[in-house]
Amino acid sequence: MWPKDLIVAEARNLGVPVLGLDVQKSALDYRVEQLDDGQLAIRLALPELAGSSAVERQRIAEHQPFSSLQDFRDRVRPRRRTFEALARVGALDSFIGYDRARRGDLLAHIQGLGGRALPVGPDQLAFDIELPLPDFYRAVAALDLRGRTQTDVELRDLGLAVSQHQMTRFYPLFKELGVTPASELANLPGGTEVLVAGVRRASHTPPMRSGKRVVFLFLDDGSGPVSNVVFFHDAQARIGAPVFRTHYALIRGRTRRTGARGVSVTGEQMWDLLEVAGKVRARHAAEREQARVVVEAEAADNVIQMWRRRA
Repeated sequence: MWPKDLIVAEARNLGVPVLGLDVQKSALDYRVEQLDDGQLAIRLALPELAGSSAVERQRIAEHQPFSSLQDFRDRVRPRRRTFEALARVGALDSFIGYDRARRGDLLAHIQGLGGRALPVGPDQLAFDIELPLPDFYRAVAALDLRGRTQTDVELRDLGLAVSQHQMTRFYPLFKELGVTPASELANLPGGTEVLVAGVRRASHTPPMRSGKRVVFLFLDDGSGPVSNVVFFHDAQARIGAPVFRTHYALIRGRTRRTGARGVSVTGEQMWDLLEVAGKVRARHAAEREQARVVVEAEAADNVIQMWRRRA
C-alpha cells in the first residue's frame, strides 16, 4: 500500500540517514553503513535505478571499487541511458570528489563520449585515465538539467526522493497560504478549519453499510505523520474527479478527533497544488512588474521636477 518514497521519508523523520546510490558502495540489496561520526545509515540498493539491467547492476557489484570513470566504463559497460542516469542521481560522484556542483560537467562529459568501452577481463587493471571536463560540454549539461531540481531527477530515475522530501520546495508556499503541517494537526481541537497539503500516498474506498462511497486519502507533507483526509459523498459530488486524480493536493477541511492523539480531516474542497503554485508565482510576478513600473514612474517624475527647478 505504501510507496518506498514514503518509507524513506519516515526514516528521515526518525533521524535515520538514507544515503543515495554510489557505484563504489551500493550493493544489490539495501545495506547498513557506518558514517564517519559512528552513526548508522541505510545505503540505497542498485536495483532502485529505474531502467538499469540486472547485468549492469551485477557488474557494478562485482567490480567495486573503481579507480576512475574509465575503469568503471570499461568494466561495467553500461548502456548510455544507464550511464547518464547514474550521473544525474549522484551515483558517480566519487569520480568528481563528491562535488555535487560538478554533476552537470560530469553528465556533459558522458554525453560527449564516443565509441565503445574497452573490453577488459575481471582481473585486468584498466587504464587510469583522468576525467577531462572541457568547457565545451557545459552548455549541453545545462540544457539537459534545465528546470529540474535534484529531487525531480531522483523521482524520475529512482522513484525516491533521497536528498530531501519532495514537498520541501512547497514550504514557502505553505507558509504564505497558511497550510497546517501534518505534525501539528494532533494539537488542534476537533472542528478546527484547516488547510492541509501534500503528495498523495494512497487512496482507499472501503464498502460502507450505507451504500454511499467514502474516500480516504493519505497525504504526506514531509513534516511527520501522514494526514488522513476523509471525503464524504457530498464533498465528492462538489469536487468531482480530482478526488481520485490529484497527485499534489491542497485541501480545505475540518479536524475530527478520533482519540487522544488520533486526528483526521474531513475534506470539504480540493485544489491541484501545482496549479495553485503557478497562480501564486504569476501573481508575484505581476506585483513585481507593477512595483517596477511605479518606481520607474516616480524616478521619471523626480527627474522632471529637478529640471523644472533648474529652469
